[in-house]
Amino acid sequence: AVEMNDDVLELLVTTFHEVRRGQTLEGVQLDRPSQGVMSTAEAVSVGLNAALFASFFADGTVTPEHVALQLGGVVAKDAREDLKVIRAYFDVAVKPRAQRAEGAWKAYFAARRLLA
Repeated sequence: AVEMNDDVLELLVTTFHEVRRGQTLEGVQLDRPSQGVMSTAEAVSVGLNAALFASFFADGTVTPEHVALQLGGVVAKDAREDLKVIRAYFDVAVKPRAQRAEGAWKAYFAARRLLA
């Protein structure tokens, strides 16, 4: 069985929502990637692939690192330059959250190195 904790699901959903909208929940403006990259279907794909990765290559618990690893692949598949948008998102939105709290956001920010 694979487990995805609520905090990991929250950062996945928040990432897709904010990047697609072009604005963080706090109101900070963001660059937006090419059309279609951050669709709901892509969010489901990232979650599913992170779960598969956790099942086959880890202990079955989806981590923020698994999400970041899959996010990079989804974004780069259509337009490699969109990785810059996601890296900027990590600097503008994820970093401040990681500095305020321990847990998923902190691990997610540390996983930005996986956005190849």
